[in-house]
Amino acid sequence: MQRPRSYGTASDIGPFESSPPYVIGGRVSRAETCHIVCGPQSLDVTNGTFRFDGLPAGTHTVTASNPSFLILPQRVAVGPDTLDVTIKTYRWNNLDLEMSSNGIAHLVYAGTNGQMIRIITSTDLQQWVSLSAQTVNSSNYFEVFDDQAAGHPVRFYRTTQP
Repeated sequence: MQRPRSYGTASDIGPFESSPPYVIGGRVSRAETCHIVCGPQSLDVTNGTFRFDGLPAGTHTVTASNPSFLILPQRVAVGPDTLDVTIKTYRWNNLDLEMSSNGIAHLVYAGTNGQMIRIITSTDLQQWVSLSAQTVNSSNYFEVFDDQAAGHPVRFYRTTQP
């Protein structure tokens, strides 16, 4: 929560000070609507952003729900405010491309525990090669990193069942 300067014994850096009670805010990836809970507080998100006010210092678990998505809970430490939280959501039975770095593609598949999935890739949509074969774990997702994506201006992915 923003407070007039100064709070406490000395000013911190910047045009405002962070003091208790604290704030957790951020956005929800992919799912524009969901129900989010943080301790006793809850809200329905309709625009992809959220904010919880009046939180004590410490670590809080932020959970969200939407039946169309697998949503990973986030543990967030406050004291000072934390305003850049991203709640990651993955559409069920879908392969999502996360941010890649250094030319390595980060892929996430959300599915049913025990489901076997093969990821195949192509640079021309005609010749497909196997990238990975995975079994969805008890967390209902798996991740694959494609280090062969570097050097290819275009890379396509799809899933098949073995």
